[in-house]
Amino acid sequence: MPWSPAIGYDSIYPWIFWSDYHGSERPRHLIPVEAEMWYRFRDLFPLRYDLVAYDVNVGEGDIPAGMWTPEMRRMIWILTSGRIDILGYKDGRLELLEIKRFAHFSAVGQCLCYNKLLHDTCGEMPYAWPFVVTERLKVDMGSCCESMGIGTIIV
Repeated sequence: MPWSPAIGYDSIYPWIFWSDYHGSERPRHLIPVEAEMWYRFRDLFPLRYDLVAYDVNVGEGDIPAGMWTPEMRRMIWILTSGRIDILGYKDGRLELLEIKRFAHFSAVGQCLCYNKLLHDTCGEMPYAWPFVVTERLKVDMGSCCESMGIGTIIV
């Protein structure tokens, strides 16, 4: 049976919490202006997703050597691993969103690396189509993103 999310903690990846796209939950690590951009995105695209997951940790993180309790290892991993702003899901399509007020080249790197790390960490998930959601693109960003298969959405 293929992977499919449902509201609540993911049955295969228990650190990922899926919530209703129109719910009041928001990404905890977004700064206030980026959170406002997310709300504008939802207003502009009310039917884009059914479910979203915020602050999705991917990759191995940087756990120092030594004797750590499982809970300490988990907390260190949360703090040092990559963190996807938002995963959106609808009808078998998964999208990876990086929210940046001013999109620079680092947003491209985050989309590419986080997508690879998502696949490494969560191999059962389908490919996540990457997008940068921004108020303003740096000059040349549009063509760079397009050439690398990264969508851009200006809100």
